[in-house]
Amino acid sequence: MSENSQTIVKRVRDKIQSLHPQNRPKTRADLDKRFRQSIHYAVGETFKHAEKKEKSAIEVADQLLDNDLNQQNVYTQFRDGIGALYAQDELIRDELNQLKTVENAQGRRNAVWRFVSTLAVGGAILVIYAVAGWLDIALPL
Repeated sequence: MSENSQTIVKRVRDKIQSLHPQNRPKTRADLDKRFRQSIHYAVGETFKHAEKKEKSAIEVADQLLDNDLNQQNVYTQFRDGIGALYAQDELIRDELNQLKTVENAQGRRNAVWRFVSTLAVGGAILVIYAVAGWLDIALPL
């Protein structure tokens, strides 16, 4: 038995929910807060090292990317989020292709059913007129 559109859409929603990382922020405000904290930390570290003139800007940026931001899981969370979006996109494309196939099959099935039912009704009328003609019963045209 083939799937209908609603079951495919429900399956897509369930799979999309399973793709998200477990520790993602629950609301947009939480996401904004986490992002702002990371930016404040990066700016603060850059300013601290710029005041002391210990390191160049490139060295500070490398330290932030390689060490500090990794310890705060900013990069990991960002990479996981992007990975989840790519996985969602691929999943949705695959499911939409399946949905198109199901819809096309249903459309063909409906067209065949209409054609066959029209032929059956027409055939029944012809049989009735043939039987009436054989029995010499006058029917209106």
